[in-house]
Amino acid sequence: MMALWLIGPFTALSACIPPPIDPQHPCQPYTAVPEVFATCISRRVRSEKTTADAAKWCDQLAPADDLVCRAAWVAGAATQAVRFEGTREDLLNFCDGAPDCGFYVLDQRPEGNFLDQAAGCVKWTGKMATDCIGHAGERFFRTQPDDATLKVAAESPYGAVIYEPTLKYLACQNRTVCPDLGPLTEKCNAKLPTARQLPDVRCP
Repeated sequence: MMALWLIGPFTALSACIPPPIDPQHPCQPYTAVPEVFATCISRRVRSEKTTADAAKWCDQLAPADDLVCRAAWVAGAATQAVRFEGTREDLLNFCDGAPDCGFYVLDQRPEGNFLDQAAGCVKWTGKMATDCIGHAGERFFRTQPDDATLKVAAESPYGAVIYEPTLKYLACQNRTVCPDLGPLTEKCNAKLPTARQLPDVRCP
Protein backbone atom coordinates (compact mmCIF):
# COMPACT_ATOMS: atom_id res chain seq x y z
CA MET A 1 0.00 0.00 0.00
CA MET A 2 2.83 2.41 0.81
CA ALA A 3 4.35 1.92 -2.64
CA LEU A 4 1.02 2.84 -4.23
CA TRP A 5 0.70 5.87 -1.96
CA LEU A 6 4.11 7.14 -3.06
CA ILE A 7 3.44 6.86 -6.79
CA GLY A 8 1.52 10.16 -6.99
CA PRO A 9 4.11 12.44 -5.34
CA PHE A 10 7.06 10.86 -7.16
CA THR A 11 5.25 11.05 -10.49
CA ALA A 12 4.59 14.77 -9.95
CA LEU A 13 8.19 15.34 -8.89
CA SER A 14 9.59 13.57 -11.92
CA ALA A 15 7.48 15.79 -14.18
CA CYS A 16 9.36 18.81 -12.82
CA ILE A 17 12.78 17.37 -13.63
CA PRO A 18 13.99 18.24 -17.14
CA PRO A 19 15.13 15.34 -19.32
CA PRO A 20 18.87 14.66 -19.34
CA ILE A 21 20.85 16.63 -21.94
CA ASP A 22 22.38 14.61 -24.77
CA PRO A 23 26.19 14.65 -24.42
CA GLN A 24 26.31 15.85 -28.05
CA HIS A 25 23.99 18.77 -27.31
CA PRO A 26 25.81 21.99 -28.33
CA CYS A 27 24.94 23.65 -25.00
CA GLN A 28 25.71 20.60 -22.84
CA PRO A 29 28.93 22.09 -21.37
CA TYR A 30 26.87 24.84 -19.73
CA THR A 31 24.13 22.79 -18.05
CA ALA A 32 25.61 23.41 -14.60
CA VAL A 33 25.13 27.17 -14.98
CA PRO A 34 21.46 27.86 -15.91
CA GLU A 35 22.06 31.46 -16.98
CA VAL A 36 24.84 30.48 -19.39
CA PHE A 37 22.85 27.50 -20.65
CA ALA A 38 19.88 29.78 -21.37
CA THR A 39 22.13 32.22 -23.24
CA CYS A 40 23.54 29.38 -25.31
CA ILE A 41 20.04 28.18 -26.22
CA SER A 42 18.89 31.71 -27.10
CA ARG A 43 21.82 32.10 -29.47
CA ARG A 44 21.31 28.72 -31.10
CA VAL A 45 17.61 29.33 -31.72
CA ARG A 46 18.25 32.38 -33.90
CA SER A 47 18.96 30.36 -37.03
CA GLU A 48 15.64 28.51 -36.98
CA LYS A 49 13.06 29.46 -39.60
CA THR A 50 9.81 28.12 -38.13
CA THR A 51 8.07 28.48 -34.78
CA ALA A 52 8.04 24.68 -34.40
CA ASP A 53 11.82 24.43 -34.75
CA ALA A 54 12.40 27.45 -32.51
CA ALA A 55 10.16 25.93 -29.85
CA LYS A 56 12.34 22.82 -29.71
CA TRP A 57 15.14 25.00 -28.35
CA CYS A 58 13.18 27.34 -26.10
CA ASP A 59 11.13 24.53 -24.54
CA GLN A 60 14.32 23.15 -23.00
CA LEU A 61 14.42 26.10 -20.59
CA ALA A 62 12.62 27.00 -17.40
CA PRO A 63 9.41 29.05 -17.98
CA ALA A 64 10.97 32.49 -17.40
CA ASP A 65 13.97 31.73 -19.62
CA ASP A 66 11.66 30.17 -22.19
CA LEU A 67 9.87 33.51 -22.65
CA VAL A 68 13.20 35.33 -23.01
CA CYS A 69 14.30 32.76 -25.59
CA ARG A 70 11.05 33.18 -27.54
CA ALA A 71 11.37 36.97 -27.47
CA ALA A 72 14.95 36.75 -28.73
CA TRP A 73 13.91 34.57 -31.67
CA VAL A 74 10.86 36.70 -32.45
CA ALA A 75 13.04 39.82 -32.56
CA GLY A 76 14.90 38.34 -35.51
CA ALA A 77 11.89 36.79 -37.20
CA ALA A 78 9.71 39.92 -37.00
CA THR A 79 12.33 42.00 -38.78
CA GLN A 80 13.32 39.21 -41.18
CA ALA A 81 16.83 39.08 -39.70
CA VAL A 82 15.82 35.41 -39.57
CA ARG A 83 14.11 34.08 -42.71
CA PHE A 84 10.89 33.32 -40.94
CA GLU A 85 8.46 31.11 -42.82
CA GLY A 86 5.10 32.05 -41.32
CA THR A 87 2.58 34.77 -40.55
CA ARG A 88 2.37 37.57 -38.01
CA GLU A 89 -0.24 35.52 -36.17
CA ASP A 90 2.27 32.68 -35.86
CA LEU A 91 4.76 35.06 -34.26
CA LEU A 92 2.18 36.44 -31.84
CA ASN A 93 1.17 32.96 -30.76
CA PHE A 94 4.82 32.02 -30.31
CA CYS A 95 5.21 34.95 -27.87
CA ASP A 96 3.13 32.82 -25.50
CA GLY A 97 1.39 35.76 -23.87
CA ALA A 98 4.46 37.91 -23.13
CA PRO A 99 3.23 41.54 -23.54
CA ASP A 100 6.57 43.02 -24.61
CA CYS A 101 7.04 40.29 -27.21
CA GLY A 102 3.56 40.88 -28.65
CA PHE A 103 4.16 44.64 -28.66
CA TYR A 104 7.38 44.16 -30.62
CA VAL A 105 5.71 42.00 -33.26
CA LEU A 106 2.82 44.43 -33.75
CA ASP A 107 5.23 47.36 -33.95
CA GLN A 108 7.48 45.69 -36.50
CA ARG A 109 4.69 44.15 -38.55
CA PRO A 110 1.69 46.49 -38.51
CA GLU A 111 -1.27 45.25 -40.51
CA GLY A 112 -4.62 46.72 -41.51
CA ASN A 113 -5.96 50.10 -40.44
CA PHE A 114 -5.70 51.81 -37.06
CA LEU A 115 -8.69 49.97 -35.59
CA ASP A 116 -7.27 46.59 -36.65
CA GLN A 117 -3.91 47.39 -35.12
CA ALA A 118 -5.44 48.72 -31.90
CA ALA A 119 -7.55 45.59 -31.53
CA GLY A 120 -4.37 43.55 -31.90
CA CYS A 121 -2.78 45.60 -29.11
CA VAL A 122 -5.66 44.78 -26.78
CA LYS A 123 -5.54 41.09 -27.67
CA TRP A 124 -1.78 40.51 -27.55
CA THR A 125 -0.03 43.08 -25.35
CA GLY A 126 -1.84 42.96 -22.00
CA LYS A 127 -0.64 45.72 -19.65
CA MET A 128 1.21 47.39 -22.53
CA ALA A 129 -1.93 47.84 -24.64
CA THR A 130 -2.20 51.61 -24.09
CA ASP A 131 1.40 52.20 -25.24
CA CYS A 132 0.87 49.85 -28.17
CA ILE A 133 -2.28 51.72 -29.25
CA GLY A 134 -0.31 54.96 -28.94
CA HIS A 135 2.26 53.64 -31.41
CA ALA A 136 -0.54 52.59 -33.75
CA GLY A 137 -1.94 56.10 -33.44
CA GLU A 138 1.39 57.65 -34.47
CA ARG A 139 1.35 55.60 -37.68
CA PHE A 140 -2.32 56.49 -38.18
CA PHE A 141 -1.66 60.25 -38.11
CA ARG A 142 1.27 59.91 -40.50
CA THR A 143 -1.30 58.79 -43.10
CA GLN A 144 -2.98 62.23 -42.76
CA PRO A 145 -6.49 60.91 -42.11
CA ASP A 146 -9.44 62.97 -43.29
CA ASP A 147 -12.21 64.17 -40.97
CA ALA A 148 -14.44 61.17 -41.59
CA THR A 149 -11.63 58.77 -40.69
CA LEU A 150 -10.80 60.80 -37.59
CA LYS A 151 -14.40 60.52 -36.45
CA VAL A 152 -14.39 56.73 -36.84
CA ALA A 153 -11.23 56.51 -34.72
CA ALA A 154 -12.55 58.95 -32.10
CA GLU A 155 -15.79 57.02 -31.71
CA SER A 156 -14.00 53.68 -31.40
CA PRO A 157 -13.13 52.04 -28.06
CA TYR A 158 -9.65 53.55 -28.50
CA GLY A 159 -10.75 57.18 -28.94
CA ALA A 160 -9.65 58.24 -25.45
CA VAL A 161 -6.14 56.89 -26.06
CA ILE A 162 -5.64 58.95 -29.22
CA TYR A 163 -7.52 62.06 -28.06
CA GLU A 164 -4.35 64.04 -27.30
CA PRO A 165 -2.56 62.96 -30.52
CA THR A 166 -5.70 64.02 -32.39
CA LEU A 167 -5.44 67.48 -30.83
CA LYS A 168 -1.79 67.74 -31.86
CA TYR A 169 -2.63 66.62 -35.38
CA LEU A 170 -5.38 69.24 -35.75
CA ALA A 171 -3.19 71.96 -34.22
CA CYS A 172 -0.45 71.23 -36.73
CA GLN A 173 -3.00 71.70 -39.49
CA ASN A 174 -3.72 75.15 -38.06
CA ARG A 175 -7.32 74.18 -37.46
CA THR A 176 -9.30 76.50 -35.18
CA VAL A 177 -12.36 74.28 -34.87
CA CYS A 178 -12.42 70.53 -34.40
CA PRO A 179 -14.31 68.38 -36.90
CA ASP A 180 -17.11 66.13 -35.72
CA LEU A 181 -15.41 63.67 -33.35
CA GLY A 182 -18.57 62.36 -31.77
CA PRO A 183 -18.34 62.41 -27.96
CA LEU A 184 -14.88 64.01 -28.08
CA THR A 185 -15.93 67.07 -30.13
CA GLU A 186 -16.75 69.42 -27.27
CA LYS A 187 -13.63 68.49 -25.32
CA CYS A 188 -11.53 68.90 -28.46
CA ASN A 189 -12.85 72.39 -29.18
CA ALA A 190 -12.13 73.46 -25.61
CA LYS A 191 -8.49 72.36 -25.82
CA LEU A 192 -7.62 73.06 -29.46
CA PRO A 193 -6.64 76.75 -29.00
CA THR A 194 -3.81 75.75 -26.66
CA ALA A 195 -2.98 72.40 -28.27
CA ARG A 196 0.36 73.59 -29.65
CA GLN A 197 1.53 73.96 -26.05
CA LEU A 198 1.10 70.24 -25.38
CA PRO A 199 4.31 68.25 -24.79
CA ASP A 200 6.10 66.82 -27.82
CA VAL A 201 4.15 68.76 -30.46
CA ARG A 202 6.33 68.55 -33.56
CA CYS A 203 4.59 69.83 -36.64
CA PRO A 204 6.06 68.94 -40.04
